[in-house]
Amino acid sequence: MTAAHPLAELLVEAWRGRFPPADGGSRRVPPWRSGLEAVVAFTGHAVLALEPDRDDARLSALGVDGVGGAQRRAGAGTEGPG
Repeated sequence: MTAAHPLAELLVEAWRGRFPPADGGSRRVPPWRSGLEAVVAFTGHAVLALEPDRDDARLSALGVDGVGGAQRRAGAGTEGPG
């Protein structure tokens, strides 16, 4: 049996009513599969399922966080309009 993907585990836990801490932070996990990236926002915490070529320093410079910054910036990988 293969281990569950970290994002899948978080989603199941949320379904059970156990959410990540609303700490304003974010965490990074590998993509679900190659070419399938995602940004999932919980209240006060974001999970970024990104390919390794997305630079952590760049994400930080874009303001990625768990209070809205992840949705505005991380998925695009650019500074974008928002």
